[in-house]
Amino acid sequence: TIAAEVVHAIRHECAVTLADIVLRRTTLGAAGHPGGAALASCAAVAAGECGWDDARVHEQIAAVEEAYRVG
Repeated sequence: TIAAEVVHAIRHECAVTLADIVLRRTTLGAAGHPGGAALASCAAVAAGECGWDDARVHEQIAAVEEAYRVG
C-alpha cells in the first residue's frame, strides 16, 4: 500500500478511520497484521489528510491493534 492509496481512500471513498483504511479500503491488512511500522506510516499519512493530532493517531493505531486481537 502506498501513500496515494491512503489519500485516495480518505478523499474519494470517505474513509475516516485508520481501521477503515487498513482493513477495508486498501490491501494493507489483507494478509494479517501489517506490522507496527506500516501502521505508523499509514497513520501519519491519514493524520496529514484528516488533521489528527498525536493523541488521535495513537487512538487510531490502538483501534486497529484491537481489531486484530478480536479478529
